[in-house]
Amino acid sequence: MPIGVVTDALIAQGASAVAPLLPRLQSGPRPVREAVAEVLSWSPDPHPRVRAALLGALRDDDPEVRARAAKALGKIAYVGAVVPLAEALSDGTWFVRLQASRALGAIAHPRAIAPLVSALTDEYWQVRAAAADALRRLGDLAVPALTHCLFTSRDRYAKEQIVEELQRTALIQEQIDALDEARPGAGFAAQRLLCEIARHGATRILLEALRRHPKPAVRLRLIDILEGHGSHQVVAALHDVMNGDADAGVREAACRALTIGGRDHAGRNTAQGRAA
Repeated sequence: MPIGVVTDALIAQGASAVAPLLPRLQSGPRPVREAVAEVLSWSPDPHPRVRAALLGALRDDDPEVRARAAKALGKIAYVGAVVPLAEALSDGTWFVRLQASRALGAIAHPRAIAPLVSALTDEYWQVRAAAADALRRLGDLAVPALTHCLFTSRDRYAKEQIVEELQRTALIQEQIDALDEARPGAGFAAQRLLCEIARHGATRILLEALRRHPKPAVRLRLIDILEGHGSHQVVAALHDVMNGDADAGVREAACRALTIGGRDHAGRNTAQGRAA
C-alpha cells in the first residue's frame, strides 16, 4: 500500500494513532519518519512523550522530518520548544526555517523575538514573510527589539528589508493606533519605531493615517514623525492636512512642519494660491 495512503488513514484517526508511532519517528526508515512526522503535524498531541519525540525530530538528518516536526510543535504551542525552534531558524534548508518561523509565531513567546528579527533578512521571501507575521503576533513585545535593530544595525540592506517586511503585516498600523495609548511608554515606543520606519522610506501607511485616522492626537504624533521628511508625498499630505483637517491644532501643527528647516512650503503654497 502506498505510504501516502497509510499517512492519510492515520491522520484521519487523529490523536489515537499518535502514541504507537513514536518509536518509528526515532528509528524508522526515512520515508516512515517523514510519514510519522506528517501525521503528528496534523494530529497535534501535547503529551510529554510526543513533545520529546518532536524535539528529537528537529535534529533529524532529513529536512522533511525537521520541517514537519517544527510544524507540529507550533500546533501544540509548546513553549519548551522555543529555543530549539529559534535554532532551527539557522537550518540549512529554507522550508525548515519557514516552518520554524511559523511555529514561533504560533507560540508567541518573547524569547523568540531576537531570532525572528534576524530572520527578517533571510534569503527566502517566504521565511521573511513568516518571521514578519510571527513578530506581528507578538505585537508590542516585539517593538523594542525591532527599534533597536533599526537604530543600531550598520547593514542598510538589512534595515530596508526589515521595513519592507513589516509593511506587509498589520504591525505598522497597530503601532500607529498605539500612538494614542494611555499605557505609560506605549505611545513613545510606537513613535520611536515609526520614526525609524519613516526614515527608511516607508511613509505610505503613515501618510494614509495622517489623512484619515479618526483621532487628532494620533494625527498630531504622525506630524511629529514626518516633520523634516521633505519628499513630495509628505509635503503634499501636510498641505492637505493644513488646509482641510477638522482639528485646528492638527492644522497648525501641519503648518509648522511645512516651515521646518528653512523650507517655507506653507508660505510658498499660500503665495502660489494668491498668484493664481
